[in-house]
Amino acid sequence: MDLRPEKMKILQVISGLGIGGAEKLVLDLTQELSESNDVIICVLKNIDIEELTRIKEFSKIRIYTLKKSKGFDLRVYFKIFKLFRRLNPDVVHFHLDATIKYIIPFSLFFKFNYVYTIHSDLNNEKLRIFKKLNSSRIFWKKIKYVCISKNIQHEFQSRYPKMKFYLVENGIKELSLSEELPKVCNEIQGFSNNFNKKVLISVGRLDENKNQKMLIDVFNKPNFNNAILVIIGEDPSPDKSYLNNLKNECNKNVFILGPKSNIADYLYYSDAVCLASFNEGLPIFALEALSLGKPIISTPAGGMVDIVHNEINGYLSLDFSSENYAVALNSFFAANFIENENIKKANREKYLENYTIQRCSEKYLNLYV
Repeated sequence: MDLRPEKMKILQVISGLGIGGAEKLVLDLTQELSESNDVIICVLKNIDIEELTRIKEFSKIRIYTLKKSKGFDLRVYFKIFKLFRRLNPDVVHFHLDATIKYIIPFSLFFKFNYVYTIHSDLNNEKLRIFKKLNSSRIFWKKIKYVCISKNIQHEFQSRYPKMKFYLVENGIKELSLSEELPKVCNEIQGFSNNFNKKVLISVGRLDENKNQKMLIDVFNKPNFNNAILVIIGEDPSPDKSYLNNLKNECNKNVFILGPKSNIADYLYYSDAVCLASFNEGLPIFALEALSLGKPIISTPAGGMVDIVHNEINGYLSLDFSSENYAVALNSFFAANFIENENIKKANREKYLENYTIQRCSEKYLNLYV
């Protein structure tokens, strides 16, 4: 029996609406849930011009911004209190580490249903946060803690056996190609100068954790001259030091493009995707690759071990070293046409079965009651 009310008021809370995977999930999830529910997004920080441009397709979604100052901002508590009283939602669904200290205290006073999605694996920051939560039993039953992959759920449940962790894998909408597709085609052809070269793409924030430096080290090796690596992403640091270091190490086969809004176009013209992170959740980029049937070559970070199975739908390196990543990469290059076609088919089927935004939203609706 379905005990859900016909229509719920759901408040999604997130720190910002940048280009990250959690932010994209919140927007897609809100759009999907809004088909039959009243869904509002609350953003702690202010929304800048770039973010407004990026979210213009979601113009029908109501978004409140609390204009949080940099660092800890006491005023946010008063703004949240007023917002909760005004909206009186059935569900408060909050995301990312920055929202925890602002939302969790209100679970003692407002009897809403609270859901917190953990968007990464058990890294050092999560250890600090959950050490405190684990010692505060009062919050165990007031909040439903959600992991986004089986591997991450197992990590948290093993570390904190007295707490309960739910599983809801991330989901994405079907990708749409843009009017920029012909331009991207010419761009990629200009990079390769050789139609026989494989085109591999890596998308993500440019920083130490995403480990693009290791990817560049691998593609700098002479035995990978038959391929090019296209890196898409933004260095969020003010001095762009990581980006500058990456540029200094690139050879003629590696191209760093900066952030792009039309990722689907670049995926369309790629032969495979590369992920090299030390820590991950369930990357939206990896799910986008699945949806287009692209082979994935990845390190064994977070939820990637749930997505990638060697030589079935991609290639997983044994560890995070450039030597073992090169082994995984060589396995991709050694695959024949039939093997690659089987991988493409397996990825597409995996996406449709597990990672659509419709399946994701249905699972969350079941948790909201």
